Amino acid sequence: MNDLDLTRTFRRVLPWLAILLGVCSHSPAQEETDYGTITGVSGKTATVEFAQRDIAVGDVVEFWRFRAIIDPVSGIERGNSKTLVARGIVDDIGLGKASVTITEQVGTERVVRSDRALITGLRKQVVHKVGRIQELSADRKEMTIDLGSEDEIGEGDEFLIQRTENIYDPQTNQVTGTSRVDVGRRRVNTVRDRSSKATVTRLEPGMELQKSDSIVFT
Repeated sequence: MNDLDLTRTFRRVLPWLAILLGVCSHSPAQEETDYGTITGVSGKTATVEFAQRDIAVGDVVEFWRFRAIIDPVSGIERGNSKTLVARGIVDDIGLGKASVTITEQVGTERVVRSDRALITGLRKQVVHKVGRIQELSADRKEMTIDLGSEDEIGEGDEFLIQRTENIYDPQTNQVTGTSRVDVGRRRVNTVRDRSSKATVTRLEPGMELQKSDSIVFT
C-alpha cells in the first residue's frame, strides 16, 4: 500500500474515530449505577427503579435515550449516542420505585420504557394540588373528580387518594391527633373543564374508597 492509499484510508476512518472518542468522553465509568430503569410510562407519569441510588420527593430526573452508532461500511457497532428526551420531578416513592411526573418535554419524542432515567442532584419543592371526589361509582372503580380551580390536568395523569384518620391513645382510647394515609392511586381517563373521569390503578391492601377521600395531584 503506497502513501496515497494510506492517506485515503485515514481520511475515511478519521470521522468515525472522532465520533467514537466523543461518545467515550460522555460515558462516565459510573454511568450504569447512576441510571435508573423505567418500568412503566403512562401519560405524564413514569415509574422508575433506582437500584443503587437514594431518592427523595422533589428530586429532578432527566430521561435519556441511547442509540447504537453503527459503522455503515462494516456494520460493526462503534458506541452509543445519548439524547435528552425529557425532565421530571419525583412526586411519590414506594416499594423501591419512584413515581416521576414529566414536567418538561425536550423535542418531539416521548419517554419510553427503553430510555434511562438520571437523578441530576437538583431538588425542587413539590407543590400538591388537592381536589375532591364529586361522584363515585357503585363498584368504586370509577370516579368523577374536581380540582376546584383552573389548574391544568390531562389524560393519563396519575394522582394519589388520601384520607385523614384519627390517632388514638392505646390506653385511654382518646383521639390524640390525626394522620394522612394513602388509600390508593388513580389515573385520569377523560377531562372536561374542571371535572375529570378516573379509574383505579392501585389500591392499598385493606382499603376501600370513600367519597370523602381527598385527591392529590403533584
